[in-house]
Amino acid sequence: MYWKQIATITALAGLILGTMFTLSILSRRSQPPDGLICPEPLFDFGTVDSHQAMFAYHEFSLTNVSSAPIVITQVNNSCNCLPLKTNPLVIIGGATVKFGVAGTWGGGAGARVATVTIHTVNSDHPLILTLKTFMRNPAG
Repeated sequence: MYWKQIATITALAGLILGTMFTLSILSRRSQPPDGLICPEPLFDFGTVDSHQAMFAYHEFSLTNVSSAPIVITQVNNSCNCLPLKTNPLVIIGGATVKFGVAGTWGGGAGARVATVTIHTVNSDHPLILTLKTFMRNPAG
């Protein structure tokens, strides 16, 4: 009976350590290693009408969690969105800046998604910001 308890405890400890290791790896993948993070990289406008979708605007918070300046060298956007910051943008160590993105969706009803990809001189891993919405059918 004593050996069964030791085997159970050992198996449980292995499971806990394996889970902690997996969570550690997943958390590193969600943030570029250069120190630029966005706590909420996805913003959902919810269900909107066509007028609201043409003028959808959101400000993402970008934080440099490192002590060195981060230089944004390139910003790429998918169709139907427009980043409102110019290049290059320098974010000093420890600073948080607002990064505005305007969605410019048109067309009929349905789901819409737009992305902005931020490249920095400090990293090969871009930061991707996402806007989404659902456009309802116009009344009438």
